[in-house]
Amino acid sequence: MEDNEKLKNSKSRLLCIVIVCFAFLAFSLTMFIYMLVNYCIDINANYVEEAATITKHEQIDRKGYFDYTLYYEYVAPNGTIYSGIWRERVRNIEYANEMIGEKITIYVDHDLHRQRINLDFKTDTIVIYAVLAVTSLVVFIIFLQKYLSIIKRKNTN
Repeated sequence: MEDNEKLKNSKSRLLCIVIVCFAFLAFSLTMFIYMLVNYCIDINANYVEEAATITKHEQIDRKGYFDYTLYYEYVAPNGTIYSGIWRERVRNIEYANEMIGEKITIYVDHDLHRQRINLDFKTDTIVIYAVLAVTSLVVFIIFLQKYLSIIKRKNTN
């Protein structure tokens, strides 16, 4: 009777581990595919330099000290508005105020309606998600096999 109880507890624990491993696998694989697709689109896009304008800053309270986020906007000749964050964690309010109205360079693909503030296409994040996906897959398979062996053992008893 006691072995049956241990088997039931092991089965429950392994099922939880299998579910968590599957969740990590699904997340990391989804992020890997998402990042890879975006990377492929970016390296094949036809980005052109455009002059955007710093339009505003937003004050962020970080537990007693303040910093500022600077936002830009660019209106294309066809009326499409491209906007986003230019700099985060600017600590100097005078600098943040001086930057409003200043022109900055952004990169826009007008056909794809994509924008970037630089053309530095890093692959670090893609590699990290790929490693995480492979590791999650291996761990998922190992624990799934253990779980299935317990079910098989229980069914043979």
